[in-house]
Amino acid sequence: MTSLTGLAVHSGLFIGRAKLIQSPSAQIPSRRISTTEVNTEIAALQESLNFLEKEFNHYLDNSALSETEKDILQTHLMILRDPEIEKELLYTIESMHFTAAAAVSSVYSKICQQFKEMDNDFFASRVGDYRDVSQRIVGRLLNISTTVEYKWDSDQIAILDEISPSQVSTMARCGLKAYCSVSGSLNSHASILSRALGLVSIVSLPKLLDIVQDDDILIVDAHRGTLIHKPDPAQLSHYAALLAAEQKKQAWLEEQTGLETVTADGRRIELYVNIELPEELDRVLKLESDGIGLFRTEFLYLDRNSLPQEEEQFDVYSKMVSALAPKPVTIRTFDLGGDKLSHLIPTKEELNPYLGSRGIRFSLSQPELFKTQLRAILRASVFGRIRIMFPMIIDAEDFKQARDLVKQIMQDLDNEGIAYDPCIELGSMIEIPSAALTADQLAQTCDFLSIGTNDLVQYTLATDRNNDAVSAYYIQHHPAIMMLIKRCIDACNTYGKALSICGEMASIPRFIPFLLGLGIRALSVNPHSYIDSKLIIRRCDQELFDSFESFDPTLSQANNEAMLKSLARYYERS
Repeated sequence: MTSLTGLAVHSGLFIGRAKLIQSPSAQIPSRRISTTEVNTEIAALQESLNFLEKEFNHYLDNSALSETEKDILQTHLMILRDPEIEKELLYTIESMHFTAAAAVSSVYSKICQQFKEMDNDFFASRVGDYRDVSQRIVGRLLNISTTVEYKWDSDQIAILDEISPSQVSTMARCGLKAYCSVSGSLNSHASILSRALGLVSIVSLPKLLDIVQDDDILIVDAHRGTLIHKPDPAQLSHYAALLAAEQKKQAWLEEQTGLETVTADGRRIELYVNIELPEELDRVLKLESDGIGLFRTEFLYLDRNSLPQEEEQFDVYSKMVSALAPKPVTIRTFDLGGDKLSHLIPTKEELNPYLGSRGIRFSLSQPELFKTQLRAILRASVFGRIRIMFPMIIDAEDFKQARDLVKQIMQDLDNEGIAYDPCIELGSMIEIPSAALTADQLAQTCDFLSIGTNDLVQYTLATDRNNDAVSAYYIQHHPAIMMLIKRCIDACNTYGKALSICGEMASIPRFIPFLLGLGIRALSVNPHSYIDSKLIIRRCDQELFDSFESFDPTLSQANNEAMLKSLARYYERS
């Protein structure tokens, strides 16, 4: 038995047999061409580029593809027709006398190597996309197939050196349920697609191909990022029991979908879901939730070579809203900083991006970029109920700047005769301490507030939850956090405004009864936590609410910890 640890791309358990996948490799001619052959090689290159462009466009017109798959294909099309790359290819053929195939291999290899050496997560995660495009061009030039016809037994696990987005898409359609790879990153296009398609997967396993052979028994524990190779009988039995229990629980949970989200004593709690990608929509619809409490729009801007245009965004938002209507969809405007878009927008490097120009600050500093998103959202609002939420707001004045821009765009749309919902709700994220401290003013100005506990805890306690050295200081039930949450509850109650919690805290079972006891009446949770959260809510009763009548969560951490333990009967049941 050997255990390897890597990066879990999409959590879950899977037990099966290894199937090693080798990407087709082309034997690229190493000879130098003569001057008389240059035009022939250039013509072959242009024919290959034109052919692949038509092929990509054909795939993009295929309605069976998911939006994420289409986004990735669009990125590959832009790489294929990148004028700078094309110029370098022509130079390599004309001046260095490389064959077209050798020129493609050389130019793209240099780009990939440069990306790997750069201290930039975006470029590092794009290597697979450039390699994928390069293989397609070479395959066309040499008239060889660069795709593999995959046939999967239900228990097989793909084992690869590196997985490309096209491989993820193809293998998933052929029945693949899990894979592991030597290299990879959490933010690559392949990983984004894997999460959207629900593939249990672990990447960044350097010794994988040294150890695993075809038909070896494997346990993919993507809850912990661990691959177990040739497990002993005890381990196999243990994980088989875990997997069976997980599958049984999931089946039982799905049966609870239609239950009303009310406490045992009859209090109606609104329960929404958070989503990151349009591909999650089908799952959300099956959950029968109260709507989408947080639709993150960052995916539209990341992992691509150009900024999303208004029509592309309008298409995404309108489809989402139409499917959920009449339930609300809360769209958070992009929560990004210049560090994430430096390849598209010239920005100065910041020493600390988390305290720099990000969220609403960055949006307001890039008004044309921001207007494009807001126009698309407003236009989509005629298809259902949209609520717009702004991130990284520090106070009411900050919010008013964003609100004024929305009003300006509404006037522009009126002048153009374009319909939108004039009563669209505008709200603020509460994730900066100053916003919580001035919740009274924000509640008077906004239509709704939503607490993002992840950043609120980090900014209040000055701790990075991903830094092991200080993770012990990331205390979500710290009295200071409770004080800020209480201020928001009191302000919204006073001015009759809706308040929800959309941060991670809302999805953690032991905090749900605690938050309800404090007075929270709306939660937005991760889809996989939705049914568990609903069942916990349904167990909460009058006794719980009575226990909070004289409870002060701002007194001490120990006091809060004791209350959490006393509520275990509500969240520990299976």
